[in-house]
Amino acid sequence: MEIEERRQNRLMSEYVQYGVSLMYVAGVAEARRYLTCRGVPAAVMQRVLSTAPACRRQCAQAYRVIKPIPYAVLA
Repeated sequence: MEIEERRQNRLMSEYVQYGVSLMYVAGVAEARRYLTCRGVPAAVMQRVLSTAPACRRQCAQAYRVIKPIPYAVLA
């Protein structure tokens, strides 16, 4: 994976995470507006904005168990 592609993927994931946070604070409509302005694909918006909060928490807990590879190793 090229460096530029990794940067774009990371930026997109940050947009999505902010959109999910915004959904809880300002509602789904505002989150959808934000994600649309940031160019997040419609399929991704649909998936993250319609997923039940309990499911997202379980996924987050599972992620904490998995240790990410340090960035220096990937570079």
